Amino acid sequence: MAAENHQRFAVVYLPAKSDLASDRQSHAVRQLQDSAARDHIPFFDLTSSFKEALTRESVPLFGKDVHYSEAGYKAVAELLLNELRKEFPDVPR
Repeated sequence: MAAENHQRFAVVYLPAKSDLASDRQSHAVRQLQDSAARDHIPFFDLTSSFKEALTRESVPLFGKDVHYSEAGYKAVAELLLNELRKEFPDVPR
């Protein structure tokens, strides 16, 4: 049905604060990635890109709790759009 409607499915992992404190990929991310690969579903882990964004941004990307700040959500949107454009060339510019 998705193909008939020209829709595609992807799995996206959005990093938590705890992901940014480690240099290793979490067990949950590995499980999601393996599951997506088994079903031939594109998988995007934004953790590395988000870490890089943290070094570039002058404002906090997380709020006072576990949620992203406005700047964090903007960074996620930009990073995800870049990844989607790599995987799906017909994503509008």
